[in-house]
Amino acid sequence: MRPDMSKLLVERGHAGTSWSRRAQSGRPQQVRFRNPEDDQLESWVPPRHQPQFSENLNPLRRYLSAQVGRPWDKVYAEIRSRIDTSNAVQYHILQHLYDRLAVKVWEDDQGRLCHQPRYGHPEPLSARWSRIQLYVCPRSGLLRRVKRRTRAEPVAAPTSLPASGPEHDYQLLAGQWYEAWWGRCPLQPCKRIILRKRQLARRELRDLGLRD
Repeated sequence: MRPDMSKLLVERGHAGTSWSRRAQSGRPQQVRFRNPEDDQLESWVPPRHQPQFSENLNPLRRYLSAQVGRPWDKVYAEIRSRIDTSNAVQYHILQHLYDRLAVKVWEDDQGRLCHQPRYGHPEPLSARWSRIQLYVCPRSGLLRRVKRRTRAEPVAAPTSLPASGPEHDYQLLAGQWYEAWWGRCPLQPCKRIILRKRQLARRELRDLGLRD
């Protein structure tokens, strides 16, 4: 882990600089953040003008992504060696460590890996809505990447359905469903052809669960 990781993560320009420039050009200097202990008559800065940390968490996420396959204990020890928890800003970085990382992971009755998010009920790691990208394997203790559950492949719509016998079925022809009767071609006995067909009505389509 880079020794200047904490600087990469937080030492960027603060938001709300336009407010500070206006304050220097004649706005009252006593306007400041509202503190819970302040008197109700004291002025306060609107939320859109409040300075905020402009955090750059991408270096931390890239570092964690590069550690996939390593023991989590060693990775965490490296992070703690570079971040001073007595420093409020650096401790704030340590809290963001678990935004996309699940450490407490277990296997449920169905064999799925689950974790407890910060808010809400336990959920599977493979859930598409989960923000977790990395997790600590409960068996090996290694850092792993979450394998997202892919969408199920769409099932191809049927183009034929059986009816009363092998020579009688329902066929989808040119986007329309027909009741078809089959037979042998006189010139080519080995070839089956449709001898007669009838387009299905709406009620018949509904009863069969079909749609044109």
